[in-house]
Amino acid sequence: MSPRPVKNANSEFEEHATDLIAAAPPQFRRIYQRDLRALQKRGVHTFDALATALPRMKGRVAETALRLVTGFGRAKAVPVLVPLLERGSAWALADLGGARACAACLAVLRSDVHVRVRVAAAYALTFMHDDRAGPALIDCVRDRTEDTEVRAQAAEGLAELFEMNARHRLFKTAAKVALAGLSDPSPTIRFWCAFALGKMRYRPAIPALRRVVKRDRALCPGWWRVADEARDAIAWIEGRPTPGR
Repeated sequence: MSPRPVKNANSEFEEHATDLIAAAPPQFRRIYQRDLRALQKRGVHTFDALATALPRMKGRVAETALRLVTGFGRAKAVPVLVPLLERGSAWALADLGGARACAACLAVLRSDVHVRVRVAAAYALTFMHDDRAGPALIDCVRDRTEDTEVRAQAAEGLAELFEMNARHRLFKTAAKVALAGLSDPSPTIRFWCAFALGKMRYRPAIPALRRVVKRDRALCPGWWRVADEARDAIAWIEGRPTPGR
């Protein structure tokens, strides 16, 4: 039996580039084709060249390059994507998912000194929908020494991970942490904890949410009033429609 042909780095790169275009929605194919031509003009023809060039890329080409990196599999992609969390790779890590990506983002969340990097790690963990992230997200929301932005992103993570998932082993713990967050000094934390309780459909939270509706007039920066979010959360729990905002 003759040996199987070994792919060289260039042919592997071309194969993944072709797969990226083929899998793309029609409206994105021309964009990807244009961006891939731009990469070729920069001399990017292999995964190693892509990994080396990526930290210097910006804009649309950088986003296409990130999508291309994920096509090479977790073992190759995760070590490239994690150092780029602050530069926008969080969504790519979330899409990639898996034990390797989850563990790497958890390590960043627990240890990186830069707030923006920890926020990005929490974002990636939020949208991985990976049970392994649950304890860290809960601890992060509960930790009042942590930066508000990181805690707020972790609270959104509770909403995503435990949405209508009352049978999850950590559901009650997560719900109690979110419920306690309604009394947090930060309106941002109160806002996102109300959001989490609504998404979780946690009916025991209704009395506390009603108190927030009645008493809390603070505004969550970039969003709307905490009271309005609490009102929406009650509507979700009770199965009623909420207004578009």
